[in-house]
Amino acid sequence: KMAVVPEEITGMPAIGFVEAMACGCAFIGVKDRGVYEKLGMEAGRDYIGYDGTDEDLIKKISYYQNHGEELEKVAQNGYRFALEHFNRETVAMNFYKEIRMFAQKRLKAEREV
Repeated sequence: KMAVVPEEITGMPAIGFVEAMACGCAFIGVKDRGVYEKLGMEAGRDYIGYDGTDEDLIKKISYYQNHGEELEKVAQNGYRFALEHFNRETVAMNFYKEIRMFAQKRLKAEREV
């Protein structure tokens, strides 16, 4: 019902968070870094946020084990978020958009030289 996927050493989320959400699990991730919020996610709505300590992780797991309806809402919202934002078409479109912006910036910089 819940999945803890530790962030990479760089602070970036590991790909397993998307896989967990796409499988219908409520994802538990560190909220204080703002990485998930930059992706458009909200702690308590799309994922379960904790402060990165073992104590807070245990506290959040215990809370959601005893509040099944809230856990289910977070899991459902996360599932929808994963399907909407991390599907093949959306990822490809965003990647293409980023490449175009990079290419335009590079061309502009080359023209200024």
